[in-house]
Amino acid sequence: MTILAGAFAYHREAVLDLAGLAYWSEFFNGLSNQGQQCQHVSRTNLAFWKWDCGAYGEPAWQQDQNGSFATLCGDPLLTQGGARLDRMTQLSRLHDVAVGFDQQSLIEARGVYSALSYDALTSTLYLATDHVGIRPLYYATQAGVLYVASTLHLLEQLPGLLRTVCSKGLAEHLSFGFSLADRTPYREIALLPEASVLRIDHSGAHASHYFDWNSLKVQDTTPEQAGRELFDLFDEAVTLRLGRSDAAHTFLSGGMDSRSIASSLISHGRSLKAVNFSPDDTQDKAFSFDFADALGDACHLTHHQPRGPMTFSMQARLAFESRSANADDSAAALLAWSGDGGSVCLGYVYLDDGMMELAQAGKWSQACQALLSKNKLASPSRMFSRKMIRTMKESFFNDVMAELTHYDNGDAGRRLYYFLLFNDQRRHLARHFETIHEHRLEFHLPFFDSRFLKAVVRTPARWGIGHRLYGQFFSHFPAVTRSVPWQTYPGHEPCPIRPSTAYRYQWDSRPRKGSKKALAERKVAARSMLGLVRKQPIAVHLSKMDVALSALLHYTGARDYSYLARMAETLSALRVDASPR
Repeated sequence: MTILAGAFAYHREAVLDLAGLAYWSEFFNGLSNQGQQCQHVSRTNLAFWKWDCGAYGEPAWQQDQNGSFATLCGDPLLTQGGARLDRMTQLSRLHDVAVGFDQQSLIEARGVYSALSYDALTSTLYLATDHVGIRPLYYATQAGVLYVASTLHLLEQLPGLLRTVCSKGLAEHLSFGFSLADRTPYREIALLPEASVLRIDHSGAHASHYFDWNSLKVQDTTPEQAGRELFDLFDEAVTLRLGRSDAAHTFLSGGMDSRSIASSLISHGRSLKAVNFSPDDTQDKAFSFDFADALGDACHLTHHQPRGPMTFSMQARLAFESRSANADDSAAALLAWSGDGGSVCLGYVYLDDGMMELAQAGKWSQACQALLSKNKLASPSRMFSRKMIRTMKESFFNDVMAELTHYDNGDAGRRLYYFLLFNDQRRHLARHFETIHEHRLEFHLPFFDSRFLKAVVRTPARWGIGHRLYGQFFSHFPAVTRSVPWQTYPGHEPCPIRPSTAYRYQWDSRPRKGSKKALAERKVAARSMLGLVRKQPIAVHLSKMDVALSALLHYTGARDYSYLARMAETLSALRVDASPR
């Protein structure tokens, strides 16, 4: 199951607004007309829709004779005898008629998924997320009705649902690219947290965690032993996700994450249909082709230039689809292997030794400031009115601090890691899932395998800094994996192989300041900023003078306000009904 949305009148006197829900009905009917699998259930107290793109080849919808039903997005990856169960069997194991979800099955699930279960006998609805919450579920309650959707836009555009701006969530979204904790830019809409179950009955909504990440204590081991264990668990994670096809569609960059996946797939006898998206003359492109050459006939790699404004996920889907030689292969192209999660969850790219030392010394205010400074994060300070800036700044630092103290497994440095895992990484694929009805592409994500992540968490956090633990893990792959250069982050463990030619990072590929392309981009950005002053009710919280000045300076090239242009795009996309509070 790929997308779900629905409403549940949990209060005995609440009534569904069927006219308002007509938007969802039209949306899912449109998807059904494209030939994909759609399910719908409608009763006096509820209405739910689900759509499946067919990537897994099997729908995930279970309906009992008594009116109870269950469904899920993604793949929980429950196993039996070391082998992955089919999705219907997985759903049956997750869906416990008596309690909504079976807690032990939730704990054992290794995949990226979200699930829904309704018990008709008790009129109780249950929602659940995976261990990290990668596969989102957004929800809101209004007048005794719960609204839930696996994409934010289905709640943003729902007629009749009140949406006001949350100043906390908005400040965080503009600074980090995501809101923290369970917040969104809207006061009324929340995101279900990691490893959570939300139960909704006549008394309201009640949240709980089925797994406690604090329970994972540091094990007595060595970096070498930990690297070997992580390699074995990663290989196991890849094995569970293998399909029956001899070929695998995968991304292949010049870095370690996709190379680890590719190497593991090759070791399991798969031939690779790989794609690379990067500008020319970059390490990313050069090193990916070096590795493909080292693999020989087992890897067929094609290069694709990034194309805006098309989303990356759509570009990827088209690239994989173009590699498909027949109908069966075209269906397989709906599932691709991705290294998302590797650089943060195992490489610790946003952390450093200085932060770890501050955390170990209990200097949390300084550790928090170091985290924000290193990653150039701050509460928005331009474009908004003074009142709005003050409102956002008042809570920004404290909210980050609150997330740093949310989990504590006894290793102070791990709290920094948890902050990134349950905020940055949890939202990492939000845009991909938000547009999945357009590109219909699902990912295999072995770096987000829950057993693998739990093993990472059981190591001392300081071991992971600068890809040091990653290096121990990487050393166990076949020798061909390390036979040609790979891209590394500045300040992290360097690649021991020097390339014969110097290439630039793909992140340094912005157009030259005086080029026509740069001017065109600045013009679009300036228009985006100026457009905000006409958008109500956001405009009343902006400083029109600062917006105009910033747009002018950016357009002329006197100042680089690209980050303000990105903020403007975010603000323009908000669908709000009233002033922020």
